[in-house]
Formats: sequence, structure tokens, C-alpha cells
Amino acid sequence: MEAFAITARDTPPALQDLPQPEPRLPDGVDAHQAAVIGLAGIAAYDALETLDVQPGETVLISGATGGVGSIALQLAAAAGATVIATARPGQEEEYVHGLGATHTIDYTGDLPTAVRAIAPQGADKALHAAGDAASIGQVMRAGGTVASTLGATPEQLGRDDVRVAGIMAAATADKLARLLELVASGKLHVNIEARVPSRSACRSQRLSRTGRCSTRTWPGSSHARSRAAPGRHRSRRPRAGRGSSPSPDRHRMPARR
Repeated sequence: MEAFAITARDTPPALQDLPQPEPRLPDGVDAHQAAVIGLAGIAAYDALETLDVQPGETVLISGATGGVGSIALQLAAAAGATVIATARPGQEEEYVHGLGATHTIDYTGDLPTAVRAIAPQGADKALHAAGDAASIGQVMRAGGTVASTLGATPEQLGRDDVRVAGIMAAATADKLARLLELVASGKLHVNIEARVPSRSACRSQRLSRTGRCSTRTWPGSSHARSRAAPGRHRSRRPRAGRGSSPSPDRHRMPARR
């Protein structure tokens, strides 16, 4: 999942004389956060709308450390769900707990067994933003719903008694406004792992291809990118170097060695 935003200072010279729209961001929200919300947030929002999470339901977030998964986790927890989030033990586990996860499971282990140990009857709802669809299929209760950003099908889940819905991130002004208000109020935390200036744009492209960052801002500190790599749960902060600086966000995805 990728989101881009261009600020006025990066407008090409040929377009600088044209009227520029006035930014309408809530107080306390900057362009970097807004750009991340622009697609990762919308995908998470659409997933939660599709899942129609109710208080007390058990929701599995597969890909909880990624851009979409981390936002969906927070929205599910705010809806009153018991959230099971995929994360490796240690810093990743602490990170998703900080976002509101009730339980964590190590995605490198036996996911179905781990989920069943927490929810013997199975999960009511699930977000499939990373990982194996068949494993998720094994932990769903009959009649449950899976929202997939990876295009999973009932055949891939191996279930004909579970509803599967594809998520395409259909942005609207109303959805963006709701998400930005949550960010402004401190109820939704956006993870920006690095800001890379224009002179380091090539480096940013290389980092993007590795899938090592879940969220970053580039170039010229004006383009925000939120990435949830398909089939991966890995989210690492790039090494500090010239032209990059870590985000001050206290909910930053922890670095992994």
C-alpha cells in the first residue's frame, strides 16, 4: 500500500503561478501524517467498515506491524474488539500492544494453534494484510468474515462458510476527514519511520524495494509512504544516515536486528 502527497514547495516551476489549494488539515496533523492516512488509513478504514466489528468480538489482524494493519488494529480496539495481532516476541510485540492489541501471536510459528489457544471457537473477524490465507482460514469460526487487502478467495482460505471481501481503499473526503480528526485528537497514531530529503530520493526508492519500512516520508520531506508488503510481516526502521532522521512519534515501529 502506498500513499503520496506533494506540498506546495515542491510544485514544478511551470505550475507555480497557478492557484494553489489551501491546505485543510486539522490542527496537530502535518502533511506527512495526512499522506500516510491517504491510502493506508483508507484501506484500514474500509476493512473495518466491511468487517463491521462489534464490541466483544474477536478480531485477528494478520500484518499488524504494517501500515494498514497497525491502523486497522487501533480502529478495531477502539470499536471494543478483542484484538489478536501478529508480531514477533520482543519489540514488535510491545509495539502492537501499545496500539491496543489484546493478544499477540508469533507469525513465524504455528498461527492456527496459537489463535485457537486464545479463541477456541475461532476468530469472528479477520484482516488479511499479510501472511498465508489458508492459515487464516483455519482459525475462523463458521459465519465469520475476512477482509483481505491481498485478494484472497474462499478457495485460498479453504472455507465455504466464511465470507471473504476484497479491500481496494476507496478514498472519499468524508473518510479522510474522519481519520484525520482521529489523528488530531490523539486517538489514532500514524507511524512514520523516516524522512528522506530530495537528494536522497534514490536511497528511498531502494529502501522501498526491500520492504524494510512500513511507513516513511520522502523526498523533500513532502511525500509520505505507508507500505504493508504483501506476504510479509517485516517492518524495520532504516539505518540512520545522512539525510534521514527518525520520527518523533512515540508509537514508532521498533527497529529489528
